[in-house]
Amino acid sequence: MGVPPFIPASVPLIMGTGELGADARKDRRGNVWVIEPPIDTERDTPAVDGSAFRKLHKVKDTELLIVTVSRLALDLKLDALVRAIDATGTLAARYPVRLVMVGDGPAREALEMRAEAVNAASGREVIALHGADLDPRAAYAAADVVLGMGSSALRAMAIGRPVIVQGEQAFCDVFEPSTQDQFLWQGFYGLGDPDEGTARLAAQIERLLQDKVLRDKLGQFGRRVACERFSLQRAVDLQLDIYRQVLAGKSGWKFGEAVKSAGLALQLELHNHDPRRKRASKAQQQTILAAAKSGAWPPANLPLTEQKHRKT
Repeated sequence: MGVPPFIPASVPLIMGTGELGADARKDRRGNVWVIEPPIDTERDTPAVDGSAFRKLHKVKDTELLIVTVSRLALDLKLDALVRAIDATGTLAARYPVRLVMVGDGPAREALEMRAEAVNAASGREVIALHGADLDPRAAYAAADVVLGMGSSALRAMAIGRPVIVQGEQAFCDVFEPSTQDQFLWQGFYGLGDPDEGTARLAAQIERLLQDKVLRDKLGQFGRRVACERFSLQRAVDLQLDIYRQVLAGKSGWKFGEAVKSAGLALQLELHNHDPRRKRASKAQQQTILAAAKSGAWPPANLPLTEQKHRKT
C-alpha cells in the first residue's frame, strides 16, 4: 500500500495512516495530511443488543463466541480468515468456543469446506458462515472476542468488544494499551511471520477466552479510543480544515508532471489488461482457493515471491 506512481508529486494528499503519511512525505512536494478512516461511534455503541444473533446461531450461554466480519475475498482477507478457522479448531477440544464468520465473497465455498472439516473433527458445529449482513452491529455485539482488520476492528472497538487485529502472513495482535501506538501508526493491519502458523493467533484467543475481566477492560479501552480518535465528527473537522488550507494555497502543478503521470497511468492500465497476466493471476487464484479448502496453509507450491507480491 502507498501512493500510486502516477499521482503527481505536487498534488496534495490525504493518507489513511501515520506511517503512510510519513512515507508519502519523503518524495512529494505537495502537502500530505493524515485522516484515519472514521466510523460512526454514535450508531456503533455498547448499547447494541447481540442476543438475537447468538440465538440465531444457537450459541449457548456457556459457549464463548468469536466473530469476524469481513469480505470473503482472496486479496488481503483470505489469509486471516483461514487462520481464524484453524486457530479456533485447535481450541475447540479444550474450550466451548464457536466462530461465526459474517460476510460473503469469492472465497466462501473454500472457507465453508475448511469449516466443515473442523466441525467434523470436533463432532459439533464450531465454525459457521453467516453470509452477508448489511448491518452487522448485532454480530459484533454478540461476540466475546472479535477478529478483524481495518474498519471492522474499529467498529468492534466502538461497540465495546475486545479485538484481535489480523493482517496477512499470520499477523495478529490484541488491541490493548501496549499495542495502541503500533496500530495508530501502521493502521489496524499488519504483516507477520508465516512460520508462526496459527499458534500465535490461537494463543491470543485463548488468553482472552480465559479472562472475562480482561475482555471487559479491553472492550472499554477500545470504545474510548474509537470515540476519541476515529469518530465521524473528528474526521469531518480535520477534512474541512484541510480544504481551507488547500483553498488558501496556490496550485503547484506542472505540465510536464501531468504528462508523466498520464504515461504512468497508461502503462499500469496496459499491464492490468495483459492477457498473460490475467491467465497467470487466475491460475494463482485457483491454487490459493484449493489450499484454503483443506490442508496446509499457505499453499507450499505458491512461490514466495508471489506470496509477497500478493500481500503488499
